[in-house]
Amino acid sequence: MQAQLHRCFLPSFTVRYGSVWSIAPVPRSRRERCSDCSRTRVVISAGEYRARWRPSHDYLPEPHNSNTNTARTDIVRILIGGASMDLRDLESFIAVAEELHFGRAAARLHMAQPPLSNRITQLESEFRLKLFQRTTRNVRLTDAGERLLGPARRAVNQAAAVQELAAAISSGEEGRVRIGFAGASSQRVLPLLTRAVRAAHPGIDLVLQSQTYVYRAFDLLVAGDLDLAFVRIPVARPELSFRVVEVERVLCALPAGHRLADRDNVRLEDLIDEDFVSLPEDSGSMLRLTMYSMCMSAGFRPKITQVAPDSSTVLALVAAGAGVTITLSSVCQAQSVGIVYKPIEGTEPSHLFPALAWRTDNTSPALLRVLEVGETALPTPALDSYGLDINK
Repeated sequence: MQAQLHRCFLPSFTVRYGSVWSIAPVPRSRRERCSDCSRTRVVISAGEYRARWRPSHDYLPEPHNSNTNTARTDIVRILIGGASMDLRDLESFIAVAEELHFGRAAARLHMAQPPLSNRITQLESEFRLKLFQRTTRNVRLTDAGERLLGPARRAVNQAAAVQELAAAISSGEEGRVRIGFAGASSQRVLPLLTRAVRAAHPGIDLVLQSQTYVYRAFDLLVAGDLDLAFVRIPVARPELSFRVVEVERVLCALPAGHRLADRDNVRLEDLIDEDFVSLPEDSGSMLRLTMYSMCMSAGFRPKITQVAPDSSTVLALVAAGAGVTITLSSVCQAQSVGIVYKPIEGTEPSHLFPALAWRTDNTSPALLRVLEVGETALPTPALDSYGLDINK
């Protein structure tokens, strides 16, 4: 791996280990394409630093030399300016600097003293600096050694942090998952999922994108701009997988005091002359298309007199007497004053089925962790009674 550690007076550390890692202060994560081999570079923000992986085209790890008597079996190369050394060289320097005794430092590193002395001598030669003053009785740091000790510790710690972060990302314990949702219709299911994920995997960053209606969500998932989205079936995109997580009843929302407010059910034919409140035509909302389809099946085109950007505002306008609308049971909690909700008689569909959708070929470990948590947080409801064929 290769890591650039920008610190103090050491402007460029590079750690090589087959593949390449770099660390530098950046605010966010992204993916890149390697121009040499077309493989993906993954850039992940980690606090103050970023870790970037890419394949190494010009370096092969050196074989481990068992004669060093060290417990480590990985060879990690460091470049400081033009000098090259193993990461173990810095570990050896740190051990001697802290023990101020070659024998104790060698024992701490689980190696013999002569190889340790040779390593320090080689390090001084590559740095062109004298790091220790040695006598037959004691060892002490030179001024140069004291100045290098702090940055050397940081370099070793940061290289270890990169390895730990890489392992966490690979396992799905760290990462980012972008989730799209519509708004009011996700008020129940979204918190159930996000709370469960944060409790089980606090290292996963959930990026929530609101007002992402169904057909827009399909486009974003296919394009790779979302990892997961709350949608409704049918999911007519072969690139996507999905799982139903809820059943919603289709309802008619009327202003309180409306002439039909006292009925147990509403027939759509009774709404032919009513003004309707709707989501925008270009919102990509399946609910809007469902309302149009139901009204057309009942023999009329709904007269839209008010348009609102989200379901909460739609229901607020209905409560204000601006018109009626077709809505869903999952949205009712958004508006309870000045409004009544009635089942619709003799019209299909009577229910809609929210689902979680994702790209089938998205192998993000963090996404897989979120999907696993979702199986428990949002279990699939019983669907047999609805005669639902989820393959359509």
